[in-house]
This record gives sequence, structure tokens and C-alpha cells, in this order.
Amino acid sequence: MSNLINVPLASLALNSGAFVDGPFGSNLKASEYVDDGIPVIRLQNIRPNRYDPNNLRFITKRKAESLQRHNYQAGDVVITKLGELCGVACQIPKNAQSGIIVADVVRFRGDSSRIDHRYLVHFLNSQDGRCQVSQLTKGTTRQRVNLSDFKKIQIPLPTLEEQRRIAAILDKADEVRRKRKQAIALTEELLRSLFLDMFGDPVTNPKGWDKTTFGDLVPAKGEIVDGPFGSSLKPECYVNNGIRVIRNFNIHDDLFDQSSFVYVTEQKFVEIFRSNVIPGDLLLSTKGTIGDICVMPELQGESVLSASGTVRIRLPGKSPLLAEFIVQQMVQASYKKYMKLFEAGTNQKYLNLSGIRKMELIVPPMQIQHNFVAVRENINHLKIRQQIDYSESNNLFNSILQKAFRGEL
Repeated sequence: MSNLINVPLASLALNSGAFVDGPFGSNLKASEYVDDGIPVIRLQNIRPNRYDPNNLRFITKRKAESLQRHNYQAGDVVITKLGELCGVACQIPKNAQSGIIVADVVRFRGDSSRIDHRYLVHFLNSQDGRCQVSQLTKGTTRQRVNLSDFKKIQIPLPTLEEQRRIAAILDKADEVRRKRKQAIALTEELLRSLFLDMFGDPVTNPKGWDKTTFGDLVPAKGEIVDGPFGSSLKPECYVNNGIRVIRNFNIHDDLFDQSSFVYVTEQKFVEIFRSNVIPGDLLLSTKGTIGDICVMPELQGESVLSASGTVRIRLPGKSPLLAEFIVQQMVQASYKKYMKLFEAGTNQKYLNLSGIRKMELIVPPMQIQHNFVAVRENINHLKIRQQIDYSESNNLFNSILQKAFRGEL
């Protein structure tokens, strides 16, 4: 990072109480959540450069007062400290209500005379920032970065004026790629609406279609599997090239994200072959963002599930349901809500194989499914063009990002 001085993140905090993580688990239990009140930010509310207010939890004002040390307010930076995407950061928007962070989130409040929060967020989400976080990550099945380690992250620090200039450029580039991503979301909504017109709500089943469960649909042993046990696939097993590992980061609703992979050796792949993935398999995220589903596309080379948060479902040869049709059922808002009935866990919710096998699916005649999938293909051609536009804007953003934090912008 030419011509830039690196300083530890802790040195940029406003005061000793400005850099904290959330309350210990027993101090904020899921049973204490209420329908309305003071918002609680969890991992799923923090996206790269973006605060996501969906699925907030709430606690009473009295409970929030007892956790005041762990509060956040508009303008603060919040960072994830648990999961495969440790270190993801965003800034709380100006119009957001103040609230409390959970144990797996860090809140940073900087000295405004030295650090611009937008600049900091962009750096933490950059390749250079992510690399530092990756080196600090501990754990196997539950990867984590401690607050004490976050404090050590080195921030390239130009003048405050230069930070603001860089942040403004990156904000504009980020806005372009967001708008192109929004166009994709509108196309996806068109497809969901078409599904409801043809088949009705897949949960209430107003058209009276036959129904099945995943367990009955895929009865063979080893065809619904999760990733290898954590100790079998630790982060240090990853290599630069080899067999791709599919993480929940790659799984989105009706979209397989090919922008970032990690890899393992062929020898490791043989050891964890139970969790292999082939084109046509259904891929389901089961931790973090729970319930995202897509079909594995045709990619060259072998693939395997990561150790956490992913499930592979391999349909039998004479399945009464098309994989693409199953995906469209499960991306419907009502089905998302239905899946929550099968979540396990208290503070950290997840889907296990037992719950997945119990989930019901509607089974219309195969010809109608084929008709729908054919229309879906036409819509997806439009979506692919939109994704190419988004990819180009994303590449441009990342290029600017790398130059910015090397003092070359």
C-alpha cells in the first residue's frame, strides 16, 4: 500500500467503549425477543457495505437499557465475527433506530477527526481487508474472529479528506452495481409471480395438487447430505487450486454464485467424497441465510460441500418433480416462512437433515412443470444478460477498490 501509513483499528476508536462486541449469550436469550421494541442486529442484517433491516429481532426497552454497553446508533460500523464470512462490515444508516448487537457482532465507533466510517467499511470488505480477517480466523465448525484480534487489523490511513474522496468514488461505483442487481431482483419477482398464477401458494395449496416430502421424494441413503464434519475440513485445508468447495456464500435463491471459491486437494476430496456435488443437484443453505436454494450448474471439475451451512439434495432418476420446479416453490415468500417451522437451535438457528426430510412439496403433473420451466428459461435469458452487466460493474468496483487502498486511486 504505497505512501499509506497502516495503523491498528483499535487506535482509531473514539474511546475505550467505542469498540465492543455483543453481550454474552446468556445475557441475551432468544426467549427474550418480543414482537416490537428495540431492534437487535444479528449476522443476517449485515451485508457487505449494506445494512439489511429485514428479519430484525426486538427486545423490550428495559432489557435494552441493561445492555446499553452493546448499543449501536446511526453512523456506527457493525462487523460480523462469526461464520464463513467473518469481517463483513456495513454502516448503520442515518434513519435507522438505535438498538443492540448480538454476541456475534462487533460495533465500532471511530474518532471522526481521524477515520471516515464509509472509508473504513469499504476497506474491511475489500480483498486486502478480508485477507487480514481470514488470517485471524479461529475455529473449525464455527469460524470466529475475537474482538481482540479485530483491534489488530491494520488500516491504511491517508488524510481524512482523501478518505472521503475515496469513499465517495467507491460509493458511486457501488451504487451502479446495486442498481444492476436490483434489475435482476425485479426479473426474479416476475418469475415468482408467474409461479403463483400457475400453481397457487405452494404451502396452502389452493389448487389441490398432490404433495410429497423430501424424505419420500429422495428416500435413498446418502442422497440428502450435509457438508463434512468440521474437523474433516478445516480452513487450513484450503489450497489455491484443486477441487472447488461450495459454501453457503455461493448459494442464493435460484442463483449459483461463481464469483468466489476456495479449494481442497484431490486427496482431501477423496476423504470427504460423501459430500460431493454434481450438476443438477439441489443446493440448500442451512446456516446464516437459511433456506436459499439453487440448482448446481454445469461446471468443469469436481465439487464438494463446505463443512458448515450447506446441504446437497440429489433427485432420483424418475423424480416426479423437476429440480428447477422445486427451486421455484422454495423461493416463494410463503415457503420461506414455512421453512422456519423446521429450524433448530436457539441463539443460532439452522436447518438439519431431519427437518429438511419432513418438508412438503406440491407435485403438479410433469407436463405442466415442463411448461413452466420452459417459460422460466426465457426469463432467465434476460436475467443472464442482466447478470453479465452486474458482473462487469462488480469487476469495475473491485478494481477501483484495490487501487484505492494501495494509494493508486
